[in-house]
Amino acid sequence: MLLTRLLYTSQATRALELTAVRELNDLAQAKNRADGITGLLGYNDPFFVQCLEGPRSVVSRTMERIYRDPRHSAITLIEFAEVKERVFGDWGMKLVLPGDMAPGEFRRVCELYGGVPFSPSRMTVGNALRFLLELAPGPVRVLG
Repeated sequence: MLLTRLLYTSQATRALELTAVRELNDLAQAKNRADGITGLLGYNDPFFVQCLEGPRSVVSRTMERIYRDPRHSAITLIEFAEVKERVFGDWGMKLVLPGDMAPGEFRRVCELYGGVPFSPSRMTVGNALRFLLELAPGPVRVLG
C-alpha cells in the first residue's frame, strides 16, 4: 500500500457557523476511519488548512469530493506525496478551531506560517505542515 500525504488550503464559499464546521468534521471522522484516512483540519473563518494521510487511491477520492463540495473555493494543493509514515495517525480527522487554543495562540500560529493578513494559499509544504503540527493538541508523530 502506498501511503500518501495530501496538504491543501481552501476558502469557505460562505460564512460557516462553528457548529456546522464541527458537524462536517464529525461526518468526515466516521468516513475517514472506515477508509483508513487520518489527518488534521484547521479552520479559521473563512480558511481551511487540511492534511489527509492514507492509501493513495482513498486520499485521491477524498480530495475529488472536496473539489466538488460547494462549501469550498480557492482550493490550493500544497503537497501530494508518498510518505513513510503518518504524522497525524491518531486522528480520523482532528479539528482545531481558534477557541481550542490559548487566547492569541491560534492567531500567532496563523501569522507565523500564513503571513499577515493570513493567507494559507501562500504556504510552502514545510510551513503548512509546521502550521498543522503547532495546531495539533498533544503529541504527534514527528517526521523522520
